[in-house]
Amino acid sequence: MVFRTDAQRETFLGLLGEVSETYQIEIHAYCLLSNQYHLLIRTPKSNLSESMRQLNSAYTQRYNASARNKGRLFRDRFKAVLIDPEHYIARVGRYIHLLPKSTHKTKALATYAWSSYPACAGKTKAPAWLHRTKVLNVAEKRLSAKQYMHFVEMESDKELAAFYGKKTLRSVLGSDDFIKAAKAGRLNNSRKRGVSVAKSPSLRTIMQVVAKKFGVEYKMLFQEMRGRAGGNTPRTVAMVIARTPGGYSLKAIAEALKVGDISTVSAATKRTKSRLAESAKLRRQVATIKSELFKT
Repeated sequence: MVFRTDAQRETFLGLLGEVSETYQIEIHAYCLLSNQYHLLIRTPKSNLSESMRQLNSAYTQRYNASARNKGRLFRDRFKAVLIDPEHYIARVGRYIHLLPKSTHKTKALATYAWSSYPACAGKTKAPAWLHRTKVLNVAEKRLSAKQYMHFVEMESDKELAAFYGKKTLRSVLGSDDFIKAAKAGRLNNSRKRGVSVAKSPSLRTIMQVVAKKFGVEYKMLFQEMRGRAGGNTPRTVAMVIARTPGGYSLKAIAEALKVGDISTVSAATKRTKSRLAESAKLRRQVATIKSELFKT
């Protein structure tokens, strides 16, 4: 079994949030079962394989450590289905939210803690990394929590039940035109992934904008100071933004800021994220910098 305890499920969801931030993937729906998990996601950077590999690897390490287990936890590569975003996001979300009913015989879906359904139904607070808007938009209408519960629990979808019930899962779900375009490689990037893609600014640009917004000289970002979060807030904020949403590796950030090793960058970014959670002022500063650097 992939998930034996609630603590393991909590660990997985925590890692899912971290991966969504690090790799800039959007989580629209999720459900954890005993021996598998299901996700409805969008990948603006076309990094599905990389992000899922990191998620599975990180969880396997945590699982093996807690269960004193060795070896691989996930025997097969994840199965991915490209879906038509214009017609199937809400329906696939519903299919995922209904899984505990068919697999675990769970009647009260709104109280099933290991699915995004309670958050979409307004029963629990949604994690910061969960994108609910697309799932709640049905037939170009934003459903209320009560309406969404009716959409999920009172309506069936024979097409999706048949699609996912097949022994061999097809790789594309959509209209005939969408499937033909996908197989012929004629889907443009924005439609295929459902979002537009913008190139990240250079590390130097990120650092320059951070220095300007904090009102410090550019060279200050290379100074190491003692204290909480490294003491040099502009420096560690530059690290955080370069990592997410910049998408730069720890090694690249360490080299750009002339940091000794990647563990220093990792520790500094974690401490700065804690400060962001506590300081509304710092969050506003960072949001302003991100909006300038990553214009859409």
